[in-house]
Amino acid sequence: LLSRRGVQLLLLLLVAQGPARVGASYDYDNCVASTLGLTRPHNDGLYCATTEAEFVELAKCVRIDHWCVNNCPTCTQARMDSVKLTSISGKDPTYGNSLYIKDADAITSLAGLSGLSGALQGSLTVIDNAKLRNLTGLGGVSSVGTVNAGFSIYLYINPELENVLALEGASYPAGTLDINNNPKLLCASVPSGWPMTCAPTAAPTAAPT
Repeated sequence: LLSRRGVQLLLLLLVAQGPARVGASYDYDNCVASTLGLTRPHNDGLYCATTEAEFVELAKCVRIDHWCVNNCPTCTQARMDSVKLTSISGKDPTYGNSLYIKDADAITSLAGLSGLSGALQGSLTVIDNAKLRNLTGLGGVSSVGTVNAGFSIYLYINPELENVLALEGASYPAGTLDINNNPKLLCASVPSGWPMTCAPTAAPTAAPT
């Protein structure tokens, strides 16, 4: 039998390794975000990949209760392209996010999420992503629920975002969109019926000299 000190050391080792890395039998077909060794940015119920190492684990998940990348300058496009996600079964218990992508400044495309389909119980949030140009990859989302604050699709401060037509087929509760401060987002590249401010045409290019 292990001594009390031995048990304490074993527990510390297991915590350091993270639940998803204990053994080789983790069920990535049915992930639970709180068991992947992810970070809680606000010490609550939202679990997010905040490093490339954490993103490696998240990218393996086929199904998960909520999917989050947050404040991750080291998360690579190559890892995003390898994502195996096909469904999100719930939302985080604190805020109500189903899909949350924030401050992933190396990510230019969400095409790696093209396997995702079906309804999201909570919100779809994409904010503060410096290089993201479109939402291609989210075309399989059929409907979006809301967070506790009441919004469903939240697109905010994405300076290079030009096109969100991938969400044309996604329904949402009336009056719950929050789309702001995406200066390059063109009206022609927004789903019909979205009540929002957008750029009527592309920014003019300089005349050749």
